[in-house]
Amino acid sequence: MSVEAWMRSVEATALVGTGRRAPGPVPPIGIAPVDDGDPQTQLLDQAAVLDVLTRAAATPDRREPEAPCPPQARPAAPPEAEQLLRLLIHQPPLKGNERLRAIEHWLTRCAGSGYSVPVALLPDLLTLARQDSVLRPALRASWDQRGAWLASRFEPTLVDPGSGPDGDLDVDGWRKLSAKEATSRLTELRDVDAAAGLARLVELWPGYSAKERGQVIDALGTGLSLDDASFLEAALDDKGKATREAAARLLARLPGSGLVSRMSARLRSLIDVTEVPRGGDSAGSSAGRRRWSGSCPRPRWTRPASATASGRRPPTRTGATGCVRSWRPRTRGR
Repeated sequence: MSVEAWMRSVEATALVGTGRRAPGPVPPIGIAPVDDGDPQTQLLDQAAVLDVLTRAAATPDRREPEAPCPPQARPAAPPEAEQLLRLLIHQPPLKGNERLRAIEHWLTRCAGSGYSVPVALLPDLLTLARQDSVLRPALRASWDQRGAWLASRFEPTLVDPGSGPDGDLDVDGWRKLSAKEATSRLTELRDVDAAAGLARLVELWPGYSAKERGQVIDALGTGLSLDDASFLEAALDDKGKATREAAARLLARLPGSGLVSRMSARLRSLIDVTEVPRGGDSAGSSAGRRRWSGSCPRPRWTRPASATASGRRPPTRTGATGCVRSWRPRTRGR
């Protein structure tokens, strides 16, 4: 019996059990387990011998040596910033999406300041980015040469989003994804082509439940622009509360959106700005003897006439912000 035939015999005996099939003889390989007459012990001993033979016969993979990592082009973040990032990763004071947003903000500020991610924290950040695609654009902008080198061996799609299947799935493939998976893939697609990501979301939108819509709409946060405003405005009327809140949150980040314009108009209707000479309020001391009743009066804000158009001096409030039924100044003797 050859070694291969003996290996198949041991596997078959282990599959059906020694009660139905007795272990076969061991071929002459120079080593054999002691036969004590117990079929179960014989089978386990033969399996142990096979394991030793399999491990001893394994040959290591032969690969070309890896290219060395290129030198860093940017300095690492200062120690204080590194300490903050380490805290957000290992002992986060925030949870869930708030933690990821804080890390994303750190990475964005790091790249904008001309620094790179500390090398010691790259593996942890790559693990987080592999689990959640929200961090990937900010991480790619801040990891520098060493981060790109390590990511290319850790997860190639982190380096080149177009190398993954995220943008190549057909409609049926997208619909088979869970809401979390779809959000992750849409985020990556938006990072490469924001218009294509929006078109894909519009196509899939009717098939999602209210809960799922509240998740996938967050993908528009990547590559957000006024091109997304009309879709987000329509989402403000969605029956799902999470969807409406997410749409409002994204629209608030677009200064030219309709929501921002409407909220600005409402705010302007509630505030009066009056120019008064420097040194006092036109109402004088009589302002303390006013009596208000009924509905709340609009607050009045005064600004010194010498203030510049940029408003360096903060306005002085002379009205009331709270609603009172009746108010009188307290005087002595009453």
